[in-house]
Amino acid sequence: MSLLGAINKLTKKYVYPVIANKKNKYMCPDCNKTLIFCHGKIIKPYFRHKADTSSCTYYDKPSESQIHKDAKMLLKKLLETQDLIFKKKCSECNVHKEHKIKKIKKSHIELEYRFEYDGKKIADVARVKDGEIKYIFEIYHTHKTDEKNRPEPWFEINALKLIEAANSDTDIEIIKCLRNNICKKCKRQKSKHKSDCKHCRGTGKNFDDNNNCDACYGTGKYNNCNHCGGYGYFLGDKCWFC
Repeated sequence: MSLLGAINKLTKKYVYPVIANKKNKYMCPDCNKTLIFCHGKIIKPYFRHKADTSSCTYYDKPSESQIHKDAKMLLKKLLETQDLIFKKKCSECNVHKEHKIKKIKKSHIELEYRFEYDGKKIADVARVKDGEIKYIFEIYHTHKTDEKNRPEPWFEINALKLIEAANSDTDIEIIKCLRNNICKKCKRQKSKHKSDCKHCRGTGKNFDDNNNCDACYGTGKYNNCNHCGGYGYFLGDKCWFC
């Protein structure tokens, strides 16, 4: 049994099982054939094709692309109808921070939104106002988005967990963001530690987990320094003897 959503035949809008009803008629987003909406007292509501009328596997054995497609339509529906909270965890201190995404007047939600950011990009879901991106949402199923390929603020969400949460018995309010973020406090702390590096005072590159630059302990690019062999105090590319 799949929890993927359907299209209301009258309104042409996406509907996920938990908010559907037997009064309306629905069709498959993939093959456009009429569906049966099932809703009993024990089993969670779900959609299915009529028996022996379709070879479509959208609800029986959905593919990765079909799950990804449904999660995008689901998130669009949620963003259009309610305020959501996206929870991020700092990869350094493990503290969670909540970001409340409210509905913005005169904005709209776009699927597969094309934009320019260091080249041409396509966002899975975007909130746009007057041609300007306010938020980007990427749906993760098998491949995560490169951190450098999206302008802030943006969020990444697990497709299956989003579908399951939306069709649970409780209203969905908080969505976990999968991004490997570092909070502002930890960034400031790391920056402070780097400035204490005995070789470069924070001007070097390639800091290790102990906040030592690539010149520390004579293991980096400053090994060839004619004055100190990489063990002196560096400011930029020169040690204090240079």
